[in-house]
Amino acid sequence: MAIVALTGCGGGAARAPVTEPAEPEVIDQAPKALVADAHLVPGETLRFELSLRGIVGGEATLATGEPGTLDGREVVITRSRTETVGLVKAIKNVSDDVITHIDFANGAPVFHHADVTFGEKQAVIESHFDGAKVAVNYHRKGRAQRLYRMTVPAGQTLSDAHSVVAALRGWTPVLGERAYFFVASGRRLWRNNVIAATREEVTTSLGRFRALRIEGVGRRLRRNLAVDPRKRPRKFTIWITDDAERRPLRVVGRTEYGDVKAELIEHHIPEKRLVSR
Repeated sequence: MAIVALTGCGGGAARAPVTEPAEPEVIDQAPKALVADAHLVPGETLRFELSLRGIVGGEATLATGEPGTLDGREVVITRSRTETVGLVKAIKNVSDDVITHIDFANGAPVFHHADVTFGEKQAVIESHFDGAKVAVNYHRKGRAQRLYRMTVPAGQTLSDAHSVVAALRGWTPVLGERAYFFVASGRRLWRNNVIAATREEVTTSLGRFRALRIEGVGRRLRRNLAVDPRKRPRKFTIWITDDAERRPLRVVGRTEYGDVKAELIEHHIPEKRLVSR
């Protein structure tokens, strides 16, 4: 969510020319769906600094609540808040407040609510997930509410941003392992292919860590699950600490406006609790 919000900060400017480097063929050869125990830590809070081309332009917080129940299922509520700050906010006010109920038994999203502001545009999005299906109520301010339905192949699971973060944090691949996953982002459906690229040392304001580097590429899909040729692929890299806490240290998204980065600057776990589904 943080990467998407900050990328939109340049929305009012003329679109820059895009040069697409050749994609590593291995990323596109994801043979299996991502399978992982969702890494969910009740009471955990993560705070990120967001930057575009090295200029700080936003901040984001991701928090996980205590387990509860929804329609008879045990769920964990995760909430993120992303917003632009400083000069970037003066140019384009972007904020994203998202709440997801995640099934504690299988890590899949159940219900997702988002309040989104992008400059003068405001929208409320409510998504009801059911395994391979999702029904999205999209209400943009000043316009009629619309219903969108998306379905992926039977046996697959549709995710949202919060449940994907939990799944990637719980993923323990061997180097070179590849996987794919589907994400419902607002009214759009994306397929993302990832590869466990390498393990390396990463230095941040929190210190120096051994981390797994995951390379990925996302493609927007049409309703028939064909790749939408009107939208260029989105490439990204994620570094996750190679320890029990599985902290998402850094996310870099490559866009036509330059690299967009979210870097972890604060991490809190009450009483060092660690819970996976």
